[in-house]
Amino acid sequence: MADIGLFWDDLNQRGDIAIANGDIVMDETLGTSVLLSLACDRVANADDDLPAGADPRGWWGDSSPDGVTTPPPMGARFWLLRRQSLTTQTRRQAEVMARQALQWLIDNGIATDIAVTSALVGQNLGLGVQISRNGPNGRGSSIYAAKWSATLAS
Repeated sequence: MADIGLFWDDLNQRGDIAIANGDIVMDETLGTSVLLSLACDRVANADDDLPAGADPRGWWGDSSPDGVTTPPPMGARFWLLRRQSLTTQTRRQAEVMARQALQWLIDNGIATDIAVTSALVGQNLGLGVQISRNGPNGRGSSIYAAKWSATLAS
């Protein structure tokens, strides 16, 4: 099943709908799902260190539709790293946050494994994500790369 194709506009630091020849591009890959999972702000955990009165963020769709059940939160908590310097610890936190944001792909049987790697290059934090899955033609994997630079303090 295809999704509406999204792409990351690195210059403007935002996602947008992919258009080609005046039509919306449809995406048969996991690219759009990965982008939404990593680029949306996930609600802060109860034990996250937030400044007093800070907004814990999150997505309105994470609200309980019936007032009883709570869906798993969507997105990544990368926004919590904005106040931190680029260190090895920050890099490791980003890896954990990326795996957490993409875990739903495994939980829903879409992927069989998710590997996240990261690197600090100057004032940039680069993330690499490899998603393995079983498909009609056997096992395969897709690789996605992301760069977060403007969101982290130096």
